[in-house]
Amino acid sequence: MGLQAGARSWRATPRNERLRCVILECGAGRLREADGFDQTIAVAQMQGESPLAFAQRVVERIANIDRSGRSFESATMLVGLRDDLAAKAARRLIALTLSAHARARGDMSELTLAAVDEANPEGRAELLGLAEELMALPNANCVPVRVRFGSGAAEPERASGAFHAVPQLRSNVG
Repeated sequence: MGLQAGARSWRATPRNERLRCVILECGAGRLREADGFDQTIAVAQMQGESPLAFAQRVVERIANIDRSGRSFESATMLVGLRDDLAAKAARRLIALTLSAHARARGDMSELTLAAVDEANPEGRAELLGLAEELMALPNANCVPVRVRFGSGAAEPERASGAFHAVPQLRSNVG
């Protein structure tokens, strides 16, 4: 399995290649190897890189995967401790882009939003709210969203819950 950060030339790959996407903010937990994937595409925030510049790089990388006709089977976003408005906006943009990729392709097994033990209650609530927002989007049932907290948030030893889309209720008001 190849772990890559930064640009590289794309080689021709089979349609059934199992891709995993990992997004790593500065200060996020460690990435563990995951069996069963042919390739892991990791995009890590560089020291001193602004949240907006990081989000733009991630969105461009996902767009490159889309243009190549490939798709991610799994995606994990490991968030750091930064909790200012810029970091929150960047996280939201990245999560919405991953969700749009999953909904367009319809074959992502899960999207995980993960934070370390040190995440404050507001940061935890932010991730839970983001998961809720993702599950309210049209066609959200295409991908379950997981939220994980702890030192092993990326690949925990114990199972955690997944959020599945709730069928949209139609209003008879009108």
